[in-house]
Amino acid sequence: MVRTLRHADPLGTLFAEFSFPAGSLASLGGQSIGPGDSLLITVSAIGGQYGITIKPIALTLTAGNAPSVTFSAAVYGDFSVAEASKRYTSADDYLAAVEVWEETSSGLWIAVPSTVDRVRTAVTGALSRAGTFVIAARR
Repeated sequence: MVRTLRHADPLGTLFAEFSFPAGSLASLGGQSIGPGDSLLITVSAIGGQYGITIKPIALTLTAGNAPSVTFSAAVYGDFSVAEASKRYTSADDYLAAVEVWEETSSGLWIAVPSTVDRVRTAVTGALSRAGTFVIAARR
C-alpha cells in the first residue's frame, strides 16, 4: 500500500510518500497484527520542518519487509544552509548528505538507512517503528 502526504499549495506538491508492503505491520502494543486485521495509522507533518509523526506510537514494523518514507524536497527544500557550512561545499553536496532521522527519545536522534535521489531531490528512509522522523544532514 502506498499513501502520500501533500503540501497545501494550489498544486498539491508532494511532501512525502509512504510505502507499506504486505506484512510490514508487526505488532501494536505487543499484540501481533495479522493479514486480516485493520489498523488506523495517522501521519502528521511537523510544521516548519521536513518531518512527520507516525501514530500510534506503540506500532512496530517488520524489519525484513520494512515500510519506507520518501520525502520530496524538489520544490520546498532549502539547501542554502550549505552556503554557511564548512562541511558542505555546495547545495548538491549537502543534498547528498541528507538522511532520514528518527527521534529515539526526547531530543535524541539516530539516522536510519537512507538513500538520496538527486534527480528527484528526494530522500528515502526505512521505518522500523512509528514515531517522529525528519530529514537533515550532519552538522
